[in-house]
Amino acid sequence: DIEVIPTAYILVDGGNLSSVAYVSQTTPIPRDHQSIIVNTAKAGILQGKKMIYLDAGSGAKESIPHSIIKELSSLNTPMIVGGGIRSLDKMDEMRKAGANVIVIGNKLEEDLDFLLDIRDFKLSN
Repeated sequence: DIEVIPTAYILVDGGNLSSVAYVSQTTPIPRDHQSIIVNTAKAGILQGKKMIYLDAGSGAKESIPHSIIKELSSLNTPMIVGGGIRSLDKMDEMRKAGANVIVIGNKLEEDLDFLLDIRDFKLSN
């Protein structure tokens, strides 16, 4: 009884070869090609996708640029953003740009106490 939500998954270059790019044998969209990323998201919505997942990949050196998140937020489609997020400041920047869900992975593997920082951040906002 789990709802399936059609999601447009868009892999954006995070500055290194990510696990998802390696396993899927796909080429990430270059981060400086904002129009391609935005048009890919729009195409997904036209195909019936109900969410957008922007991923810079596990262990990314660079996260998704906030300018892309901001532009995609105007599409009024829930947005998940992940990859390369290692600080509360970066989380706040993404939230303000329009991300609805922020995925944290490697930072938690390195520093489990970061969960407490996230909790405090959430409580203060």
